[in-house]
Amino acid sequence: MYFKLILEKAEPSNDFYFTEIPNDTSNIAKEHTLSMEDAELLYDKYAERINVECDVYIGDGDANYFNAEQCKKIIKWLEKNIDNEDNIKLKDHLTILLQYAKEAVELGTWIIIEI
Repeated sequence: MYFKLILEKAEPSNDFYFTEIPNDTSNIAKEHTLSMEDAELLYDKYAERINVECDVYIGDGDANYFNAEQCKKIIKWLEKNIDNEDNIKLKDHLTILLQYAKEAVELGTWIIIEI
C-alpha cells in the first residue's frame, strides 16, 4: 500500500471519479508520496473518518478525485481535527493534504488521492 496525493492545475471535467491517475502528468502541480508504513497508518486511522464526516470516498486500490466542493469539506474536517494528531509524521502528511485541498479550492481544480 502506498499513498499518493496530487494537486491538479487544470480545470476539472464533469467526471470526478476515475480509477487511476492519468498517464499525462503535465497537469500535476504538486505531488506527495508517503512511505508504505505511513500510508497504512494514515489510511487505517483517517480514511473512514474522513469518508463519513465529509461524505467522500477514500478507498484502497483506486485513485479518488475530489473537486473543490469536496475539498472544502475535507478542509473543514482537517482544520477541526489536525491538531489532535500526536504522530508528527502523520500530522505533517495531513498538513500537506490540507494545503493541497486549499489550493484546489483557490484554483477551482481538484486533488487526487491514490492508495
